[in-house]
Amino acid sequence: MADETAAKTKLPVKVLAIDGGGVRGIIPSHVLVALEDLTNRSASSLFDVIVGTSIGGIGALALSAPDEDGRPQFTARDVLDFFCNRAAQIFPRSALSWPRSLRELEKLIRQPTPTQALLGSNREIGNARYSGDGLRAALTELLGDLTLNAALTEVVIPTYDVRAQRPWFYRSADVRNGAQPDVPMWQVGMATAAAPTYFPPVDAEDEQGEQQVLVDGGIFANSPAMVGLLEGVIRARDLGGTARDVMIVSVGTGRVGPRPDRTYDEFIGLTWFKLAQAVYEAAQAGQSSLNDELLVPLLGDSYWRFDTILPEGAALGTDNSEDANLDRLNRLGLELVGQRVADLARLAQVLTSG
Repeated sequence: MADETAAKTKLPVKVLAIDGGGVRGIIPSHVLVALEDLTNRSASSLFDVIVGTSIGGIGALALSAPDEDGRPQFTARDVLDFFCNRAAQIFPRSALSWPRSLRELEKLIRQPTPTQALLGSNREIGNARYSGDGLRAALTELLGDLTLNAALTEVVIPTYDVRAQRPWFYRSADVRNGAQPDVPMWQVGMATAAAPTYFPPVDAEDEQGEQQVLVDGGIFANSPAMVGLLEGVIRARDLGGTARDVMIVSVGTGRVGPRPDRTYDEFIGLTWFKLAQAVYEAAQAGQSSLNDELLVPLLGDSYWRFDTILPEGAALGTDNSEDANLDRLNRLGLELVGQRVADLARLAQVLTSG
């Protein structure tokens, strides 16, 4: 891969948006591997802005991380390998303290220690499934002491401040202009991935020194393409352009397909656990669909979306680090690339032209 850093922003402003989804971050990583292979360039040089939520935010930070010579330290292949090799460290099954299914719920109820989280009495780790120690160790090993200011291309990482009850965006541009304090990249990764019930929140401070309690940006922007549009428009206007001068490449972590069996009678008969699952699926699929509804008419051919349908029952598998699940996700990613190879080739031409 050619050694180069991000070029000065010019029109159109090119934005990469990476969805959240836990271990399902393997899927979009395959798309980015293919894109880097087709262009022989790094993602940080192909895009002016990279927006990522949760696992997508971790990917965005890694792709923008410089080495000692100021070149991209990690390729998309490196990020893919990190997700695959560190999944069990980030989501250790031995530490699981919240059920993924009714069967696990019954099993956990019979175990005193994990039941603490279930009953809301495991406050040391925020009543979460995982302590976050594995995630922190993996992120510090990956990103070292790099701070947001070091990012090779502009990165925007959504989180949510439950104390202020508002979205909070880590922006490398704001760090550089003094609007935000500089912070370690690993801390940003912890904050955007701090999904309630999975990981404890992150204790941080805003630009005025006020305490923040930050959780996963997926609460409001799991599919951050619209956040990417906003960032792109800001930069396009600085160059004398408009929203039509923004290009969005959005990569997903898989979505739930249609449910023709979901009749009215079936839905109102769901148990609380199944209903929570159905609402979660609807929220994730609805957000992605809304992005498409808004961005296709607004940007036309300048909006690219790459995503796939998840196998039934996989929607809540965001923390399933078993080898069989990782293999399945790798297959889904490779299948997506195979199905969209012509589109990826055209996109590669667009990104490298001019």
